[in-house]
Amino acid sequence: MFRIALSLLSLLFLTLLLRANDTIFVGHSALNRIYDMNKPLLFGARPFVGVKLITLEKNFTAYTQDLLKSKDRFLIRVDGTGRVYEFFDKKQDSLFIRRLDSTIFFGYNGGSFAFLYKDTLMSLGGEGYWKTNGHLRYYSENDHEWNLSPLNIEVPVTNMCMYHDHVNEEIQYIQTPYWDYGTNTYFSEFNVYSLNLSKKENKFLGQLNEELIKIFAQRVDYFTVPMPSIQMLLLFQGGTNFFLLDFKHNEIYQLVNTKIEKSLNSSSKNVRLEIIFEDNGYLYFTRSNDPIHKLDSVPISLKDFKKVGYRIYTPVSKLGNIYYLIIPGVVVLVLIAVIYSRRKSKEGKRIKIEQQFAMSDASDAIFKPMELELIQKIYAVSQLGKSYSVEDVNTALGLGKKSLEIQKKVRTDTLNRINHRYKMQFETQDDLIERVRSEEDRRYYRYFIREENMKKFVG
Repeated sequence: MFRIALSLLSLLFLTLLLRANDTIFVGHSALNRIYDMNKPLLFGARPFVGVKLITLEKNFTAYTQDLLKSKDRFLIRVDGTGRVYEFFDKKQDSLFIRRLDSTIFFGYNGGSFAFLYKDTLMSLGGEGYWKTNGHLRYYSENDHEWNLSPLNIEVPVTNMCMYHDHVNEEIQYIQTPYWDYGTNTYFSEFNVYSLNLSKKENKFLGQLNEELIKIFAQRVDYFTVPMPSIQMLLLFQGGTNFFLLDFKHNEIYQLVNTKIEKSLNSSSKNVRLEIIFEDNGYLYFTRSNDPIHKLDSVPISLKDFKKVGYRIYTPVSKLGNIYYLIIPGVVVLVLIAVIYSRRKSKEGKRIKIEQQFAMSDASDAIFKPMELELIQKIYAVSQLGKSYSVEDVNTALGLGKKSLEIQKKVRTDTLNRINHRYKMQFETQDDLIERVRSEEDRRYYRYFIREENMKKFVG
């Protein structure tokens, strides 16, 4: 009986131990070294490729996982799920980790920015279920759940480019274009904001410089790394472009030290940087093909960069914030008046476009940047005697990861708006972007632009 009781107690103890220790990392050189560092660290963020450490829950293997390190705590947050894990013990080269939260639902706030503020885990922005949001959330240690922290204004944003300024207790970030599916409205601006964490106030700083817009509009693979030793953000784009963003002074620097570029670029295919952070003038990183995940390093400082001739954003005054809201409305009203006047003077040639195309933004005759970019891409292909596929349009609109239903709706609405605005401005019944059935599969269309219509469009 004693042996049976002892066996049952041992089994119960083992079960409790396994539940407490959700997983064990054995021989992970980088994590062991970071765990032993008695200081806060800021890790790099990769919007398109993420570190995958938590693998027990199969539903979350596709979600990005963020490392967060304060002086006394080392955490993992699984983006878009609410899951929070903590490294709580180390024995030799083994790290023990346990889950802290009690959240159930997942698939929301994807692409949010996670950070530690006064040892509290927080996240900003994200998207999911038809909406990009600008909410500030904090993880409650008492409730083991996420709660909302109200802000003065909501700025819908994802973690495309954010910098946590520990010294000034601010988050500086770039707001990129997004769809509001609830109102079927596309916001095309690239803006720069700062969030004061102590006051919980968002502040509009200005519009992003066109040179930086080119980087973010391309949607190519890139990552950002906070540089706390010099209070700047390192932006690494496309394998060759390295920039330092100094939000405090609104300045940009470009890398001139090729040794750093060679250290970070691997000669092997499909090899990427994974864990990456800066500490005391050194950039530390691991590579995806290293089985023990050893931390390599390269010295880096402001001397390795040179200042470029343009700023991060065009600053605005307090009155500029008001004008920023009023002027576009005035411009739209003037354009509507001009168009109405032209159509009135040509009564015999007027076409009742409004009855043919009823849509939410029919009064807006201005082509949006994403629409102009799509027109240029389709026309470039058309000049070669080819046409644009449905997949090409989806990629150009950034819909690759959306559901088929969303892809079809956004694609159709965008093409209809382009053709509608073209007809309004040039008083024609011709479509600018025409479509034909695909010869390979008659269920799908292909898109092209005629030379004569493009000439009319460009004036």
